[in-house]
Parts: sequence; C-alpha cells; structure tokens
Amino acid sequence: MHIFYFCFEKISQKGSANTHVIEVVNNLAKTGHNITLFLPRFDRKMINFYRDRIDYVYIPVYKAGLLTWIIYDIYSIIFLLLYSVRHRPDIIYFRETQSWVPLFF
Repeated sequence: MHIFYFCFEKISQKGSANTHVIEVVNNLAKTGHNITLFLPRFDRKMINFYRDRIDYVYIPVYKAGLLTWIIYDIYSIIFLLLYSVRHRPDIIYFRETQSWVPLFF
C-alpha cells in the first residue's frame, strides 16, 4: 500500500511529536508499506531515518509566523496534486488537525 504522510513538524529536532512521526513511519515501512513523507523544509538539515520504502519530499516554507503554516498548506495542495498523478497513493494522511487541505480531497 502506498501512503502519503503529510506532517508539519521540524523533524530534525527532538520532541514527542517528532518521535511519534518517526515511529509511525518506520513501523509502517517495516510492515511493507511504501511511504512518501511530506515535510516542511525549515532549514537545510534533512533527515532520513529509515531508508527502505520511504521517500522524502521537502516542501519549501518561510519562517513568517502564522503565514508559515498557510504557505505550507498551499504548497501541500500543489505537491499533493503533482505527486498523486505520478504515484497514485492508496491513503493520504495529514497529521495536523488544523490543516484545511483534506477538505478538498
């Protein structure tokens, strides 16, 4: 199964939310699912924590307070449409409950 996992977390930092994302993605990949993890690109440091069956897509964002989240959501729609045409996901998962992108799909 191919899963698109959108996450608005700075994965390179330590924290409970980041640990949750890493563990969920790792375990889904270990059970045989293909994961495309969409992350905001806050800085140049990128992380690859489980290389098999996980593709990383870094969405460009700009540090601008609330505008950062809005930019991420707008770019998420664009990336979702572009990657859906090529990769045909079975599941699209948005970790953020405040995201309005799932309302359109």
